[in-house]
Amino acid sequence: MIAIYSITNTVNNKKYIGACKNTASRWDTHKCNLKKENRHKDFNKHLHADGRIYGVDVFKFEIIETFETYDKSILLDREAYWMDYYNTKDRGFGYNIRQDALSGGKWAKDYCDELKGTNLGDKNPNYGNRWSDEQKQRMSDIAKDRHSGGLIYGEEWRKKMSIRSTQLWADIDKRKDMAAKVKIAKRKYIFDQFTRENVLIKTWDSVDDIILENPTYKWQNIYSVCNGYKPTYMNYIWKKRDK
Repeated sequence: MIAIYSITNTVNNKKYIGACKNTASRWDTHKCNLKKENRHKDFNKHLHADGRIYGVDVFKFEIIETFETYDKSILLDREAYWMDYYNTKDRGFGYNIRQDALSGGKWAKDYCDELKGTNLGDKNPNYGNRWSDEQKQRMSDIAKDRHSGGLIYGEEWRKKMSIRSTQLWADIDKRKDMAAKVKIAKRKYIFDQFTRENVLIKTWDSVDDIILENPTYKWQNIYSVCNGYKPTYMNYIWKKRDK
């Protein structure tokens, strides 16, 4: 299931916000990492530390918002929205270190302070490393083989996701709740419409207003331009800003 999810420490109410294509396997991975005595290098260090203190059973996994199709720009934007909503980059409220919105990633302040003066120049473990074109092509070919061979998202995975998705969308109350959250979020921004020459044409109060006047437009594609994934949509440049 493609979704934004939260992991909540039920003792101190701190949250971790994440986004993924497969919520079932992601939660299994998180639980495994929470139990480990030694933290995996890619696992959130704050979440791991509290896992060692409180144990895995105090953490609650919840799906906040789901998506029928995968669009990285939308997913990152919604993940950033929920991080801001729950203030999870503030160590008093959450565990998140980085907000990966395509409109501009934001690091938690404590992590920025920690990185100052480190990993610069020859202190960086990758200092001086340069991949050749041959190495890049080889890694690209390996990734293509994995996907085409079904090693990552095979038929069994698709069947499981189809069943889980059907079960979720059968829950009428959850569907209404998610629709309400999306509706509120979609009215968070003001949208500016520009020509390709960057001349402002019109400012819209919300993306819903754009779609109402232009029924053939898709709000996901407008967001994709705003987040830097597309240069234009319907021959226009779109930019969003907080109200």
